[in-house]
This record gives sequence, structure tokens and C-alpha cells, in this order.
Amino acid sequence: MVSMVLDFIRSLGRASRFSGDAYGYAGNVAAHVLIGIGSVLMAAQAAQWMIGEYPYRWRIWIGIAVLYAAKEIIIDRWNGFDTVEDFAFVAIYGAGGTCMSFRAMPPGYTDIRFDPAIAQMFFVVFAWHLAIGIVKRLREAGNGPTG
Repeated sequence: MVSMVLDFIRSLGRASRFSGDAYGYAGNVAAHVLIGIGSVLMAAQAAQWMIGEYPYRWRIWIGIAVLYAAKEIIIDRWNGFDTVEDFAFVAIYGAGGTCMSFRAMPPGYTDIRFDPAIAQMFFVVFAWHLAIGIVKRLREAGNGPTG
């Protein structure tokens, strides 16, 4: 049982393009975006608890982007386009989209406001990226649209 858990944890660090595996690719993308969203929510809430207000969103985003880039390069090692895509899904779509879609009110307020127009822009670009990646993998498997 312990070896199964350790094997699973080790597998999370292995780079994969999910060649020919559209379902695996979509699951990997969803996990990376959720890591970005969850990181923003945890960082914002921790700051709110410690200092009594939400921090400037650029500080959160830069912190997450730098930490994730370091993790990708130092721990997972450079894996070409897989590294770039992982960074995009975590730092740009997940963390960046979340940071840009919510605005804090003036200092001293604990309210935040959601801007659906910005969220929609990030979602549309993300959806196109995801769709292109899925179609590419379907084609590699011989199941995708041709043309």
C-alpha cells in the first residue's frame, strides 16, 4: 500500500505530453488550472487573516508565478513545451485569471468584486488552448477530425 502511494506521488512529477491521450491531457490541464486557482485563494485568505485585508493581486500572482516556475525548472527539470504549457495552465489561466477577475476594494475594506468581462477573456483563451490540445491528441490517436 505504501509503495503504491509513493509510486503515485513520484508519477506526479513525471513530465508527459499525453501523446494520443486526450482524456489524460484534459485531466492534467484541469488539475494544473485548479492548482493555480487554489494557490490564489489560499494566499489571499492567508494574507487576509494575517494583515486584515487582501493583498494587492499582482503580488499574489507574481509570487505564484515565480514559485511555480522554480518548481518546474528546479524539481521537474526543463521539458520543453510541456514545461511552458504547465506554467501557462497554473500561472496564467489558473492564478492569473483568478487574480485579474477579482478586484479588492480600497485599502481598509475586506470586500472583493468579481469582473465577469475579464474572467470571460481568460476563459475563452483557455478554452481554445484546451480544445486545440485535445484535438491534437485525438489526431495522434487516429480519432480526431482531419483537415
